[in-house]
Amino acid sequence: MTKPRDRRELQTFLGLATYMGPFIPNLSSITAPLREILKKKNTFEWNENYQRAFDEVKQAINVETRYANIEREMLAVVYGCERFHTYLFGRPVIVHTDHKPLESIHLKHLTSAPPRLQRMLLRLQPYDLTIKYIPGKDMLLAVADALSRLSPEEKSPVKDMNVEIHEVCPQFSSEMIENVKLETTSDQELMMLKTIVHEGWPTSIKEVPQVLKPYWCYRDDISIEDGILMKGQRIIIPSTLQVEILGKLHAAHQGAEKTKLRARTSVFWRKMNEDIDKITKSCRTCQEFQPTQTRQPLIPTEIPPRPWHTIATDLFYLDNTEYLLVSDYYSKYPFVRKIPKGQSNSKTIIAILKQIFSEQGIPEVVRSDNGPHYSSKDYREFANEYGFQIVTSSPHYPRSNGYIESQVKTVKAILAKAKKTETDPNIALLCLRSTPIDNALPSPAELLMKRKLKDNLPRKITRDHNSDDIITRLEQRQEKQKQYHDQHVKPLPALQSGQSVSVQNPSTNKWSPASIKEKILNIPRSYQVNTPTGQLRRNRIHLREIPSRPQSSTTTNNPDNSNNPDNSNNPDNSNNTSCRVTTRSGRVVKPPDYYA
Repeated sequence: MTKPRDRRELQTFLGLATYMGPFIPNLSSITAPLREILKKKNTFEWNENYQRAFDEVKQAINVETRYANIEREMLAVVYGCERFHTYLFGRPVIVHTDHKPLESIHLKHLTSAPPRLQRMLLRLQPYDLTIKYIPGKDMLLAVADALSRLSPEEKSPVKDMNVEIHEVCPQFSSEMIENVKLETTSDQELMMLKTIVHEGWPTSIKEVPQVLKPYWCYRDDISIEDGILMKGQRIIIPSTLQVEILGKLHAAHQGAEKTKLRARTSVFWRKMNEDIDKITKSCRTCQEFQPTQTRQPLIPTEIPPRPWHTIATDLFYLDNTEYLLVSDYYSKYPFVRKIPKGQSNSKTIIAILKQIFSEQGIPEVVRSDNGPHYSSKDYREFANEYGFQIVTSSPHYPRSNGYIESQVKTVKAILAKAKKTETDPNIALLCLRSTPIDNALPSPAELLMKRKLKDNLPRKITRDHNSDDIITRLEQRQEKQKQYHDQHVKPLPALQSGQSVSVQNPSTNKWSPASIKEKILNIPRSYQVNTPTGQLRRNRIHLREIPSRPQSSTTTNNPDNSNNPDNSNNPDNSNNTSCRVTTRSGRVVKPPDYYA
């Protein structure tokens, strides 16, 4: 820029200098002589004092002296291309450099580079460049290295391209940016990282301090912008601000993946994904509105040793009429009884069961849900009197007694279709009882009564069916059902007494805090839990583990101990001594040196 020729040109220059004021220290004192000449009482006569102030303003911007090593190397490439534009433009050019990160950054997409490098890469867009890495000991680069250190004082003007990038951080306020700067200066790990970024990364990961080894994979992307460490366009957050940033990232209470996607647009720190997983899983609000857990693998009920050993019972409604269904686990034989209107209580259920028991005998086990008919005092006294064991399913989880639920579905469908077609429902039930269970198993009537029932089909009544392998066939059938069910399910881990959990309300599907009191013996996946309103029995599907929340880091790594292989506080050393990975033959697996 030439010296101003009149007041108007000087005002233009001072306006430009004021625009760059945030980057020029003591600008007002430097430009004081120039402002004097703008006063109306003074005549515009340019002299040496004004020229000295004019040159001092132009030299005041010295940002390039504080560039990181990778930025200086890229600036050298830009300078060389623009300085020799006449010879390079329109021709393929190979650039040799002893700074290996330039090779990978030049191959990446432009948007993945830090803002300052983006500006330099844009200035290189007119040229057909190929950057290749050559070690510094190469004789060709020795000359360039020497000339770069012994450069002349005179400067040659270079015409700049009219392309710029203006980078802003809309996610954070100016106050937050200042906090990041301040906390970065007090974070020993990040200060060590700033030093190594400014001076240049070593050629081997072994030369990197232990605390900075996790950053080795990102070394080409890390830069310094206005005192803030950046990974690409993402701000590296100090440890003392990570919990606060986690709260901002999770402000909308989105899931872990969405929160990670949002974080990847603006911030970065070590173990960020792990911290996001913890805060999303431990968030009380998110726990309350979590969806129902996925199904678990099927636990088949053990096949009874004989007919009428174990039975199941349940109530169901059809056309405003209540029915009682009793079915044998061994034979699958159903008994259906209509309950008189207004008499749905324990005494009616007990009377019907007594009638069936008088015909078929008293079973060993009676399975049911936890409805009031089966949890009353009268029902327990009835069980004690007749000498059978009561087994109940988990509350609000009918799958734990899935056999009777399946039987209810089948019987309801048969009765509804019989009514629709005006067919005798008793004939329909007779057909169900006399139909073979599958190709390898006879009908429920044959399994229970050892004979075929005469129904509405002409048939020849034969001798009793041989039942020597019935249990084996039932087990095979049950195993096929389990394999089909378990194709797309996964087991949930067992819970321990005193463990903090969330319990799901089946009516609202929302989750609330609770703790495990004990596991109910002899009943799989059933737990007694303590809640603010009292004790409940729930199936494992209604209980969700609560992980611990991520804590703010209050300590920093000691750089003096980071390179000490004998440091007892080094987690890598403790892992190496406490556990060894071996192959099947017993050979100890050693990790590669670059993971050391």
